[in-house]
Amino acid sequence: MAADPDREWSVPAVHHGEVLAVPDLAVDTDRWPEFAAVARDLGYRAILAVPMVLDGRTIGGLNVLYSQPTDFDRDDHRLGALLGALAVLELTQETGDQRADRLAERTLGLLNDRVHAGQATGFVAGTLDVSPARARGLLDDYSRLHAIPLRELARRITDGTLHPVELTETDAIETE
Repeated sequence: MAADPDREWSVPAVHHGEVLAVPDLAVDTDRWPEFAAVARDLGYRAILAVPMVLDGRTIGGLNVLYSQPTDFDRDDHRLGALLGALAVLELTQETGDQRADRLAERTLGLLNDRVHAGQATGFVAGTLDVSPARARGLLDDYSRLHAIPLRELARRITDGTLHPVELTETDAIETE
């Protein structure tokens, strides 16, 4: 989900409430070169960004990533809009005038967790000299094996209380 429209690549989805489709990130690299490169490194080839709307106000965006180039059609756009609406519905099981603000706060918290996980992934990849996808896999495996939420594991990695090499111990345990 995108909650900071000034820093996200999906500005049209957030600012204008428009669906944004990029059928092939390997072809469309000029608009968001950094995002496209990271997405491709993680194995994604296409993206559909849809607005998340609450009470007629766009409060964020939902990015649906695809592992293959995709020719998006009208049905894909409608399905994306439905996913966005369902995400808003799930996040807004509250009532009252302040629910949009509470949802925005939650969305920013989730975005912050994603950014922190991304920083940890980059740190692990750089330290262990592995691909970002492999680094994220190590984080996910360690998180699952040790029952540590990913946001907590990311914090431990970035604050130095857990060294990235400790994540590789998971590989040795799983192969025994």
